[in-house]
Amino acid sequence: LIMTYFKLMAPILMFFCADTLNAQPSANMFLGTPAHVRVKNKVANDCFNRMSWKLNAGAAVRTTPVADDINIYFGNEKGDFFCADQLTGKKLWKFSSSYPIHTSAALKNGTVFFSDSKQTLYALSSSTGKITWQKSLGKDKPYDWKFDFLWSSPTISGDTIYFGSCDGNLYAVQASSGKVFWK
Repeated sequence: LIMTYFKLMAPILMFFCADTLNAQPSANMFLGTPAHVRVKNKVANDCFNRMSWKLNAGAAVRTTPVADDINIYFGNEKGDFFCADQLTGKKLWKFSSSYPIHTSAALKNGTVFFSDSKQTLYALSSSTGKITWQKSLGKDKPYDWKFDFLWSSPTISGDTIYFGSCDGNLYAVQASSGKVFWK
């Protein structure tokens, strides 16, 4: 009975996986799309059975990396934000915000977006790591259980970045300029 089930379901599963891999969002971000419903995996089937490379980030990495077709981007607890080659792990550039980075980044049109614990939202060139723009936000609201929460990662839809901030606001920011539409 179990084998019959798998024989019937295998073509459906293979179709679903192929369709998922071919889906191309307009931006790369945590969980794939603004609806957070897609996982992109172009790595060989045995990717979890071996280490391909290792990069010393110099501090704890608490963010989920975001990737384009060639590079990955991530931040660390020391405030460093990295771009590394997906295949070799070679560090291509490093940007220092000087404050811990706990948010996963988002990518769109050659720009990578993330925020740090000082409440600054950054837009960097994904190819050079140079600042396109940065936006300082409000002060943190007190939160007694600082160990028990997650930082908001940016989501991009069109030319708008949406993200929650520790100042108690949800922001809508223009991706191309950093202009705050609303909070």
